[in-house]
Amino acid sequence: MAGLADALRAIPAHSAVLDGELCFPGPDGAPDFFRLLKAAFRSQGGELAVYAFDLLQLNGQDLRPQPLIERQRLLERLLRRANVPCLHLVDAFDDGQKLLEAAEKHKLEGVVSKRRDASYQSGECRDWLKVKTLAWRETNRERWRLFER
Repeated sequence: MAGLADALRAIPAHSAVLDGELCFPGPDGAPDFFRLLKAAFRSQGGELAVYAFDLLQLNGQDLRPQPLIERQRLLERLLRRANVPCLHLVDAFDDGQKLLEAAEKHKLEGVVSKRRDASYQSGECRDWLKVKTLAWRETNRERWRLFER
């Protein structure tokens, strides 16, 4: 994780709190949750990536009360200036149903939907929803069994 720490230090800010997901991209570029588990728990190296979707604090300023669309605009600007290959901005999509269908097709874990005008809320609330795909659960059922051994 030393390379990832170096990449995060390249963000042009005194301090920043990102909301995102640590991923281990598979050969096709899609996040591979099981390779991430192996890297974390079995000390197997590899190329980690961070997919950032929200910016909660920047240089001591609490951004959580601002609308998501504004926080994402600031995050995009920040990551563009960092220019680090393992830091990725998660794009926003207008058609959640099409995005979920694409996630099913590619056997990704799921989709998180957030209201663009909402402030940041941790925990369950009405402003965001995570929907997991059936394809991911079915595809990875056997992988869970193998990993647990």
